[in-house]
Amino acid sequence: MTVEAGQTLSHYRLIEKIGPVDSFANFDVAPDGRVAITRREPFINGNSLWMFEPARQAAIEIGHFDGQSFSDPTFSPDGATLAFRRGNEVVIRTLKSNTETVARKFLGYPDSWSRDGRYLTAGRPVTGGYDAWVLDLTDPSQDRAVVTGMLLTDEMRFSPNGKWIAFHAAQKATPEVYVIPFTPGRTSTDRIQITTAGGIQPRWSHDGTELFYLDLTGQLMAVPIPGGDAGKP
Repeated sequence: MTVEAGQTLSHYRLIEKIGPVDSFANFDVAPDGRVAITRREPFINGNSLWMFEPARQAAIEIGHFDGQSFSDPTFSPDGATLAFRRGNEVVIRTLKSNTETVARKFLGYPDSWSRDGRYLTAGRPVTGGYDAWVLDLTDPSQDRAVVTGMLLTDEMRFSPNGKWIAFHAAQKATPEVYVIPFTPGRTSTDRIQITTAGGIQPRWSHDGTELFYLDLTGQLMAVPIPGGDAGKP
């Protein structure tokens, strides 16, 4: 779907449908248009992992549910690698060779990669919600919780320049969109609140000069980020 600045959901234009109608959970889109998606298995409390290739109109199961459920597939910036949760592990698969590495042996939900492929944001469950972590894929000793003590923390997204992480979270009941500076190996307490009337699912524009999010009615909103460095909108 496409949307222009100032338009609401009623202005969306359907470009294409891919794959069959089914019960799907979360997904991610590679730079070449492939879609990694999890499918809710009927009569089973779990998800399998699939790859859709729109150019061939092909749907391929790449992760069969065998007691360990899949979720949160997340492509690397070049589309060559896929991170996802399988059971209580964070797994990284190199797609060309179809080889896998268990990146972390704990329950984590991947959200986004840094553009250089070194860091991966992931949510880790805590009582009442999630904390936001950054995993250093070259040195696990440098893994850090970057947002703690907030409710509903989710959708942690690196900015294109790697200096910022956008996410949504709630101090009390209403989720808002925030941005924090990212410094490798450090936990940040400098939170910039972007929204004031609620917001979820932030996404950066390709050049980092805009931050998109959904308001609580489902409208797609955009906030300018001058020069790609976050500040008060």
